[in-house]
Amino acid sequence: MGTTNTDGLVNSDRRLLEIIAALQELDGAGVTEISEYTGMNTSTVHKHLKTLHHEQFVQKHETEYHLGLKFLDLGRYLQDKTELIAVAEDHLRDLADRVDELVSLSVKEYDYGVYLRSCNDKYDIQAATDRKIGQSRFDLHTSSAGKSILAELDDEQVESIVAEHGLEAQTETTITDPETLFAELETIRNKGFALNRGERIEGVWAIGSGFYSPLGDRYAAISITCPKHRLTTDEIREEYAEELLSTINEIELKLQFHDRN
Repeated sequence: MGTTNTDGLVNSDRRLLEIIAALQELDGAGVTEISEYTGMNTSTVHKHLKTLHHEQFVQKHETEYHLGLKFLDLGRYLQDKTELIAVAEDHLRDLADRVDELVSLSVKEYDYGVYLRSCNDKYDIQAATDRKIGQSRFDLHTSSAGKSILAELDDEQVESIVAEHGLEAQTETTITDPETLFAELETIRNKGFALNRGERIEGVWAIGSGFYSPLGDRYAAISITCPKHRLTTDEIREEYAEELLSTINEIELKLQFHDRN
């Protein structure tokens, strides 16, 4: 794994953010539990939590702290300010109606994928794939959307991501070997779409395709996710790939005109 240069960073800010992340990971916790989880001393944790509570960013229930709804305001603000969602949303809904499956829009932020918008989760797949409560980030090598985004990058960029974060397994079918990953990325570039064969959660398959959005200089992808049996035949895969690529072409065309305005 690589290391990140921390020169010039404010350590107290980093500790505060680490405590916020711990509250999400632990789904709420007391001072001692957060101290043990983060390795900080209890007095430091308590001071940060007291500040967050005073500013109404966390709620306190007896001795446990939980993230407050003020964070929801920040999330909604970001969604409303993300132009790519506004451009793509109608097309996502149309695609979801046509295939009658879960359709998601994802983007690359730093070295991770982030789900921006999803439509038609009739199987409640999102509840199964969100391994941590409320977390929308995912490792790029574990999903069709993520692999599609990686295929949009050059090999040097992909090598840097792998060197920094590795290829952690989520299931038995997750790609954990760099050589296998690069071979699959080449296949994705040739076909125009990627498959997720239960690589993030067993029994859940997906097909995705990537594109570049000039709005915010983002690499993005759209995916169709469903139970395994819905994607095991060539006929269905070809049908979904055609629908997927058609939708992306429509979005890319709209992005071109939006960018000119």
